[in-house]
Amino acid sequence: SYLFGYKAEDISVVIHRESMVHAMIEKHDGSILMYMSKPDMRLPISLSILNGEENDKELIQRVDFSNLTLHFEKPNFKKFEMLSLAYKALKSGGAYTIAYNAANEVAVSAFLEKKISLLEIPKMVKSTMHHDFKKEPKSYNEIMDAHKKALRIAKELI
Repeated sequence: SYLFGYKAEDISVVIHRESMVHAMIEKHDGSILMYMSKPDMRLPISLSILNGEENDKELIQRVDFSNLTLHFEKPNFKKFEMLSLAYKALKSGGAYTIAYNAANEVAVSAFLEKKISLLEIPKMVKSTMHHDFKKEPKSYNEIMDAHKKALRIAKELI
């Protein structure tokens, strides 16, 4: 919401197991624009980093529409606990989205270093978010202060 000004209720998430649709935007007239490519995040990431400039040609893979089926389903928020926590952070306001992100960084790093299990990631994020992050950051320094606070709290949970 800091970057784009959308409220939690304006953002919908669907599960798409083919992993070809990376983003969808519903326009005011009900039509939907879709960003779709092969299930490889290198292209969408490079597009966002390069701001639409020329990409490495090896990243471009054509989609064969003649043999394509796409499926979408509503997420199970109990099964996808991190998604549930992300919505909670967004709805809570303040610096909770910063806390969510920082705690996730620490938890994923700890998981990759085999210090915690995969199922402990949402527990760490949730525990970090139980702390007070109500104050809305008004400057870069306040954003970084909230980030550092969340990092410290999350690291203490390992």
